[in-house]
Amino acid sequence: SSFGTNCGTCDLCQEKKQHANDFERDFQSEGARVILLAIAACPEQPMSTFEKIINGGTVEDYRYYNKSSDFPSSVSRKINSARSLMTKKKPLSYFKELFQPLTQRGFIKQSTRQSTHKYAKPYVVYSLTLK
Repeated sequence: SSFGTNCGTCDLCQEKKQHANDFERDFQSEGARVILLAIAACPEQPMSTFEKIINGGTVEDYRYYNKSSDFPSSVSRKINSARSLMTKKKPLSYFKELFQPLTQRGFIKQSTRQSTHKYAKPYVVYSLTLK
């Protein structure tokens, strides 16, 4: 095949076929907004916190940046609203996969924290960047 066309058989063409337009698609309305809402509500938290929030649940009040008693339910409503705007219902694994590209593109900052327990392993927390 000539330069600039797809041969259809090499690993790059196969990957493009497998992932359709995922490499170019705008994920803002397809999950990114859900993740960014969750991180904005509970900055500097581990993935387990975001898993609960993304699924429409709430977490302990101290994890939210806003300490008002109605804030957790407000966040839950916003998350559920953003999820309802998506074209298809997606499993939690789909949202977890979006953390890496959002980090690579500079929307999310990933940091490592050391637990206060002497023998606990360090863990990763997420926060928004200024982007």
